[in-house]
Amino acid sequence: PVSAQSLGLRRLRVYATICDTAQGSGGELPSVPPASLTVGMGPEMSLQPLVPALARGVVHLWQVRLDEVRPWYATFLETLSPGERMRAVRYRVSEVRERFVRTRGSLRALLSKYCGRPAPSIDLAVGRYGKPYVASSDFARLSFNLAHSGNLAMYAFAHGWEVGIDVERPQQVVWTRSMLRAVFSEDEQAYLATLDLPERQWAACRMWTMKEAKAKATGLGLGRSLRADKPACRISACRWYTFEVTSEYIATVALYCRDGFKDQTWALIHFHFPG
Repeated sequence: PVSAQSLGLRRLRVYATICDTAQGSGGELPSVPPASLTVGMGPEMSLQPLVPALARGVVHLWQVRLDEVRPWYATFLETLSPGERMRAVRYRVSEVRERFVRTRGSLRALLSKYCGRPAPSIDLAVGRYGKPYVASSDFARLSFNLAHSGNLAMYAFAHGWEVGIDVERPQQVVWTRSMLRAVFSEDEQAYLATLDLPERQWAACRMWTMKEAKAKATGLGLGRSLRADKPACRISACRWYTFEVTSEYIATVALYCRDGFKDQTWALIHFHFPG
């Protein structure tokens, strides 16, 4: 018999947050989870029986500690496409190469759950501005996005809405005046100038994750004038939720619906793996 220990079973903590789509919102996720699940991420990479179906109006947000999935590096490498493996080889710094494999391998493991297909068989493509998607008409309504900073990777999945995610570790970012001018409007810069340095670091990262998550949700890319308010990000078409991830990271998940949002609320289900 196969033991739980041999399969590397871990605790998966699940948080549920109800977000108001009337406007962009933010805050901290609940500190006490309403439910806990046990999940196996051994060689079978199976999450299917343990995670609820992805319904419209619900966003699944996965939080992965990259050091915790280090034991599955070889398994992850085997699930990558030939193009992804070639990309990994091009990273000369081993730490960067291994982080790419663990980040991409975790993505494929999760996509395997949502698509119901083996991870290596999932064909990924990118849009005009670099947003990835599953290249199959069977999953045209599935939207996903990923971001990582330091030892943390985050993945967002939605059905029927476009989704974007960004995460930053403020302690790792030094905001120079030239950087602030490049990415923030004059009003935003004036607001940041009123804050002392530690508070400015967090505020700037919070605002930056909002910009990047919304740009990724719309699929337009950051290069299309960060300082301008794009029509695609108008308040009726884009929603976002900003929150602190532990005491080190800050993140924003954004949703985009070209025709606007008819529902008044949406649910954000936050999975921690490993717990």
